[in-house]
Amino acid sequence: MTFDAEDMALTDRLRQKYAGMVVDRTQEERLGQGVDTAAIAAAQRREDQKRLEEMKNSRGGAAAVNEEAQVKLCQYCQGAGRVKEFYGYREMQRHCEHCDGEGTIS
Repeated sequence: MTFDAEDMALTDRLRQKYAGMVVDRTQEERLGQGVDTAAIAAAQRREDQKRLEEMKNSRGGAAAVNEEAQVKLCQYCQGAGRVKEFYGYREMQRHCEHCDGEGTIS
């Protein structure tokens, strides 16, 4: 699969848009050091809620979207382009039929 300049620009805009939503993977390390992860998680939720309110207020509603990027993440695969199906202990992955494996709906 090759990307042209338009795809790369779209990818860069999506990375900028969702840069603040990165999941912190060091929780296991903090547990080993005696850090209160519940307090950290609560602070992160407050910060995320504040950021969401700022976005809503700055753009006039829940549709806080960059005008240049008229792209929405697929609600079925959450932008992954693949859907997982579980059969007992087995897992099968397939391309998302709703976005044709792109992960976005324009």
